[in-house]
Amino acid sequence: MKKAFRFLFTTAFVMLLGTSLFAQSHEMYLEIPTEATYINEIIKGDTLDNGSRVDLERVYVLQRGGVWFYNGVIKNIDWDLRIKAEDGEGPIPIIYGVVETGGTNVPIDFIDAQGNVFLKNIAVNGIFDIDPEYASFTYGAPRELIVFNVSGDYTMTVDGCIFENAYQADLRTFAGIRSIKVTNCIFGNGGTAPWQSISNGRIIDLRNTSCDTLLMVNNTFVNTNDRIVRHIASTARLNNFFFEHNTIVNNGGRYGVLALGLIGDNVKINNNLFIDPMAFGADTSGKRQSDFKENGEPFNETILDKVNMAMVYSQNEGDSAYATNFEIKNNYWHFTPEILNTWEQIKTEAGNTTLMLPNSMTNFISSQLDDVPNAFIELTDGRTFANAPAPMSEMVYWNLSPGPEGAGESSNGGTEFRDFDRRTTVYHRDTLDCSYSLSSPAYTGSTDGFPVGDLNWFPDKKADWLTDVETLDGIVPAEYSLEQNYPNPFNPSTLIRFSIPNSSKVTLEVYNLLGQKVASLLNKTLNAGNHQVDFNAKGLSTGIYFYTINAGTFQSTKKMMLIK
Repeated sequence: MKKAFRFLFTTAFVMLLGTSLFAQSHEMYLEIPTEATYINEIIKGDTLDNGSRVDLERVYVLQRGGVWFYNGVIKNIDWDLRIKAEDGEGPIPIIYGVVETGGTNVPIDFIDAQGNVFLKNIAVNGIFDIDPEYASFTYGAPRELIVFNVSGDYTMTVDGCIFENAYQADLRTFAGIRSIKVTNCIFGNGGTAPWQSISNGRIIDLRNTSCDTLLMVNNTFVNTNDRIVRHIASTARLNNFFFEHNTIVNNGGRYGVLALGLIGDNVKINNNLFIDPMAFGADTSGKRQSDFKENGEPFNETILDKVNMAMVYSQNEGDSAYATNFEIKNNYWHFTPEILNTWEQIKTEAGNTTLMLPNSMTNFISSQLDDVPNAFIELTDGRTFANAPAPMSEMVYWNLSPGPEGAGESSNGGTEFRDFDRRTTVYHRDTLDCSYSLSSPAYTGSTDGFPVGDLNWFPDKKADWLTDVETLDGIVPAEYSLEQNYPNPFNPSTLIRFSIPNSSKVTLEVYNLLGQKVASLLNKTLNAGNHQVDFNAKGLSTGIYFYTINAGTFQSTKKMMLIK
């Protein structure tokens, strides 16, 4: 059997040899610059005399510890853009936005995407925040860092990256794309008030467009004015939304935290940590009602002419609501004394008597859950981060306090602007530490017994989590199946999903092109259901691999590609 198995993979190797591409031969290695070097010019110049790309499989590899700049927009029209840090240890490289060639402001975007985008272990800051003039927005800030203006079967995959200082949104789609996967990233400084409206400062802005899958796992969001996800006035659905093991710190939440718009098959919001998640609170002011209105619910049982300002909401479809599979479990939340005391001060000074804690989710979403009390759990031991920016009480006071000093809840204004505790990319890369007390209930509070929030702050626990098998839902499938891994190509981790209709002994193994086993991902009995395993190929080389499952009498093999 072993010989036959090796023959199978050797035959596959011969068949694929003519078409398989190994990314190492496509890499352009960029050493740490000794003078100002612009990554957009390097990428734009990587063309033949006729203007076509030198290599459609190009991977731009930046040396760790380096600093690059961009002074123009990168446009990948009908080709895939891949930028990553070199493998190994050391600080990830930083790319700063600077004044556009021949202009007076930084470029409007970092990437205008018209093809797939893959970014790995790089930091992108819309401004050169080390320079005080840039830090005060003398040269503006980008509207967004990555934007899709053209619809298509595109994927945006960002892993291990840092994004900050876009004035409207970090990642945005003005047209429908297939999927967005955001893992192991840090998003900081969402919004550039008072240079731009405090109504801006979002992380992912889908506008009103379609997206089949938005997956956000093991990320940290720190200092943001508005929503983590914005999808409103939708004309198309967000079909699958997975938001798991994320840490949210200092989110103003002017229009909520997760605005999901029209939703489709799945919404999963599990094991996240929300610290001051909607620091501007909820009240009956007409100045913040607009975007919340689409949830279609009253503020509360007695105030019927105002809208429910919930942290998580979707577009109200009434009796024709889509049959979405909701799973919302073990999310922990806490509002710091600094924020609560500021609210009390505003109530006294401005007479804003309705300023209060927001609802965690709308009544409609609550009605779809089996265990509402454990969907969002109050964390009673407070904020115990090892090293994080201070609560955004100063900005909250400025925005909610009446004029002329304050903005009086307007999107901008007032003579006494107070920013949040804005930090640099270097701080977010080297110093930020959102680990918390091991005695906190959140430390073992997730559905899988791991710490709630971004597991990157607990490396040992994350390593254990990566080897765990996740049961995706409570649905018993009708037949065995093995799905294509996602993303594919990948680096270094990818999700492998499979379904078993009966309790079975399951093995899941990975082989190289020579038929040699390089990883054993699973060897245990599982209950009937839909499952997924996170495969981390950190120790493997670039190339084609095969993963095979055996469960009862079922056997299936699929191909995947690792690009480093």
